[in-house]
Amino acid sequence: NPLLKPAYNNRFNVNYNTYKVLTNQNFYVSASANFTQDQIVSNNTTDSEGRTIFKSVNLESKIPFTTGGYLGFSRKLEFLGGVSAGLELNVAGSKFFNYVNNQLNATTNINAGPSINLNKYDEKGQFYLSFGPQYNSQEASLQKQINNKGWGYQGYLDLQRKLPKKISVNVSSEYNYQPSSAAFSNSFEQLIINARLTKAFLKEEKFKVVLSANDILNQNRGFRRTATGNSIIQTSYNNIS
Repeated sequence: NPLLKPAYNNRFNVNYNTYKVLTNQNFYVSASANFTQDQIVSNNTTDSEGRTIFKSVNLESKIPFTTGGYLGFSRKLEFLGGVSAGLELNVAGSKFFNYVNNQLNATTNINAGPSINLNKYDEKGQFYLSFGPQYNSQEASLQKQINNKGWGYQGYLDLQRKLPKKISVNVSSEYNYQPSSAAFSNSFEQLIINARLTKAFLKEEKFKVVLSANDILNQNRGFRRTATGNSIIQTSYNNIS
């Protein structure tokens, strides 16, 4: 297409981190931005007879972008027995454009949510727990009435513990909930739990017998919601349970 101009992509990243060893205090903040000038986008037109012409054009007067930020703070709390507690905040957003029958469409994605976490690591084992709400929004300007908006939840747990007689146990789990919306009448919820029991032998524990089970509740289903162009897509697929 000789009428197309080159597109220019620009990226910016900022990170800051500080850590205090004695109090196990950690503070981390990061931000990123990505935008494109003269982006090449699709301009698809369909006539009354059902014929569709696919064409690529430069986007004029609009600049698509993606941006994100993270803020995290954690500190060891002596009154909780040395457990470290933290607060995290994730924010991400994007806006992309395309033309449908010569009409400009803007697709907006927003993902944001806070979470709290507890963790402790010592010679007897470790654990990490995180849980928080997540807000998701996916909307196309040409079809605002068919959007995917709502509050969901995410949680993670990783527990490792050493027991007497060289026995150790490990449990990990992940929880995910996404609500129904104007675009999708069904909600999605799953809890995946994996467990492992280990018995070690010999002085240096070089020989081990492991009994493990993955996806104990048999809920490992593939699920994804995305927005592209003027379409909001929900995909379900098989996973190894």
